[in-house]
Formats: sequence, structure tokens, C-alpha cells
Amino acid sequence: MLLAIFLVLVTGASASVYIKVLEVPTIHLSPNSQVNFTVKIDSIGSEGSFVSLTFRKVPAGLNITKPKAVYVFPTQNKSIVCTLRSGSISPGNYSFDVGAVAQGAPYSWRKVNVTVEPAAVSMPRPPVPRPVEPQPVAPQNQSMPVQPSRKITPGPGALVGVLALLAVGRRLLA
Repeated sequence: MLLAIFLVLVTGASASVYIKVLEVPTIHLSPNSQVNFTVKIDSIGSEGSFVSLTFRKVPAGLNITKPKAVYVFPTQNKSIVCTLRSGSISPGNYSFDVGAVAQGAPYSWRKVNVTVEPAAVSMPRPPVPRPVEPQPVAPQNQSMPVQPSRKITPGPGALVGVLALLAVGRRLLA
């Protein structure tokens, strides 16, 4: 009897699509900037499906760009990269919801936290001092010895080279 009930349940059960939003990181950005963020989804059902993301309760001053629908196989995890752009929005903490949408599947929502940080004020950098080479200092009661100048003259190898060239030139002319 139990076997009959089990067979009815197994044969009567149809394939299902269930997509779950697993993870969305906290997003940090400043006013008038943009940043990429990743939404991780998981297919828990027994069938794959095309999945797209939808967003709700997005605060004014934030704009989201998302890719078109992606196909997710059964029991597959997928990461979807989106872009968040901020306009002239006041610094502070904001949030919105992201949902995974697939035909025949219930929505799966996840809260996304956004931290808008004040724009970094660029301070002019102080000039980097150039290293100064130390100069030898003579004691005040002693004078520096004067070094004799040296003349640089060619060595004996140069003379041998010139003589060899003259000998070769005479042979060619003779």
C-alpha cells in the first residue's frame, strides 16, 4: 500500500522551477559615481529556467543597470553582475530589494544595503623634498688640500692601433 502511494506521488509530481537569491554584498559608493555589484542566485528546483533580476523600492538618486535574462540549470549557482550609479544623492545608508524572476517560480527577494559615503576631498599634496647630497665640510681652522689636475692621455694600446692601421694602409696602396 505504501509503495502504491509513493508511486502515485512520484509520477504525479511535476518538475518545478525555484530560484533563490543567495547573496548580495553591501554596496559602498560616493555621490555621482558608479560601482559594480554581484547578485548570487541558486536554482533549487528540478528544472532550469531563464532568470532575470528585478528591483523594488530603489531610492531616488540611485539607478541600476542589469543584464538581460540568463539561463540557470537545475542545482546551479550563478553570479550576475549589475551596475549601481548614484546621482547627486546625500551621504547616508539606503536599501532596496532585489528579486529573481523565472517563469513558474515564486519570487525570491533579498534586501540590498547601500552606503553612500561623502565624496573624498582631494587635498593638494605637499611637494616632496629632493634629497640633498652632503657636501664635505672643511674644518674652519684647516684648509682643504688642493688636488693636482691630471691630464688624460691615450695609453700605449692606442699607439699600437694607429701603427697597425698605417701598416695595413701601406700594403693596400702598394
